[in-house]
Amino acid sequence: EGMDDVDFLGEAGPALHYYFRGDRNNDNALFLVLPLRSAISTDFTSAAFRGATFNPVLNWRHSYRSKQLEVRSQLSTEVRSATAAYHDYFYGVEQKFATTERAQYSAGSGFGGYGVSYSLALIRDHYLAAGFLRYVDVSAADFADSPLVRQNTNLVFGVALVYLF
Repeated sequence: EGMDDVDFLGEAGPALHYYFRGDRNNDNALFLVLPLRSAISTDFTSAAFRGATFNPVLNWRHSYRSKQLEVRSQLSTEVRSATAAYHDYFYGVEQKFATTERAQYSAGSGFGGYGVSYSLALIRDHYLAAGFLRYVDVSAADFADSPLVRQNTNLVFGVALVYLF
């Protein structure tokens, strides 16, 4: 409250995929993704570089098929890290926005927490039903002491129903 809104943020960059078991076309694979991303925010009138992220993800993917149904599941664990500019964009408090309840704060670079997620998709004919569950923990993140961090853990879920043309 009383601070500028955060603009839309997009990230882009390369990612190295290393397969311990299987490959990208295999129904059963264990692989590591090493993505390096640059972040740019925009209010659609201008854009600004907001730093970079490096968030390695270890994935286990398993799929199987019957005559009429395909089941795809994936279990992932992620370690998040970013530059000071990226963390400060979300968790920093400039002096002009400091109050008696919200101290000035500059975030540093480094560890940004970890997450664990599970997703499941069912595909039959032209229909797909999917869901995911993700747990995120920032209690040991380098920005955990920011006055903008209100809780250290979060549980997120989502579902989708899709018709495939």
